[in-house]
Amino acid sequence: CKTRLAHGPRSHQMSLIFNEGGLSEVKPPCVLQSFINHNATLYKVFVVGSQHFVVQRPSLRNFPLGETDQSTIFFDSNQVSKAESCSYLSEAVPSTGVAAPSDSVVNQVVQGLREALGMSLFGVDLIVDTKTGRVAVIDVNAFPGYDGVAGFCSALFSHVEKVLNIGNKASATSSESSETHQPSEHAGLQALGSFRGTRLSEQWPRQTLSPKIYKKDITRHPYIDLRAQAVSTDW
Repeated sequence: CKTRLAHGPRSHQMSLIFNEGGLSEVKPPCVLQSFINHNATLYKVFVVGSQHFVVQRPSLRNFPLGETDQSTIFFDSNQVSKAESCSYLSEAVPSTGVAAPSDSVVNQVVQGLREALGMSLFGVDLIVDTKTGRVAVIDVNAFPGYDGVAGFCSALFSHVEKVLNIGNKASATSSESSETHQPSEHAGLQALGSFRGTRLSEQWPRQTLSPKIYKKDITRHPYIDLRAQAVSTDW
């Protein structure tokens, strides 16, 4: 069980609940997750643009499955999963032969989250079930600390440079297009009509050279998302 707070001193406060009575000891709002034995091994994946790095960290030790009479354990996750952590809660048992997540699995997780979140700087925590060998995602962090990631600075600079280059190219293309291309009334109608959604609800008056605002409902488009219902033209 963990608090719903994403930041602040209490955001790392967690608890292990072993029976129904332990539920009364936690304060909502909170998030409940089923505990999975993973032999005290956590795999932190740090994403930087198109690159990602995997760092192994200590985690919670194995516990008996099912309901027990054990008292609730309260702890700070920072005291358990840091590289230098040394806690009785992270004492691993001898290796059970469970392998680390494969490169293909990590790639699928990273790509799926990158597309779902629309983010390029984030972290994801993975564990491997000691019983089934399946990989589970237990946490996702926006712009984590990147502690212990070798080559993080160069990867970040490379990503920022790539983003800036894309933005500059797009800006230059847009500027060049606006300076050299003066579309006619007919061309303007064709350009606006190329968007998916409801067709134009107003027409340009023949007696004026200045186009009016065109009202339009944009439903879906793979590359363009116009939230406003009005599209103004400014040639």
